[in-house]
Amino acid sequence: MNLRGRIVQAWVPVQSVDATLLQQALSAPVLSVASPSAIRAWMNLIQNEKQWSNNVACIGETTASAARRLGFKKVYHPEQPGLEGWVDSIVEALTAHEELHRF
Repeated sequence: MNLRGRIVQAWVPVQSVDATLLQQALSAPVLSVASPSAIRAWMNLIQNEKQWSNNVACIGETTASAARRLGFKKVYHPEQPGLEGWVDSIVEALTAHEELHRF
């Protein structure tokens, strides 16, 4: 929305997601998040899903702490926040998933 040359973003919480898209997301081996609000939004989406325990790759410690507080166990994050470390965390989480499901 553009009001007198100013850009205004309106944030609206996700109320629902297409069932097919949600099932695809639930089957992904790694959830990658860049903010505590993103992990909270994910938690709100899966609150009725039992046993979702895949890996979570966070951009930094703040997001990782939020994920742990919400009960996620397999949380990966770089020592220093940033894109390069985040990518490394995603790779680490994917590798851990592959090793767990190798046999």
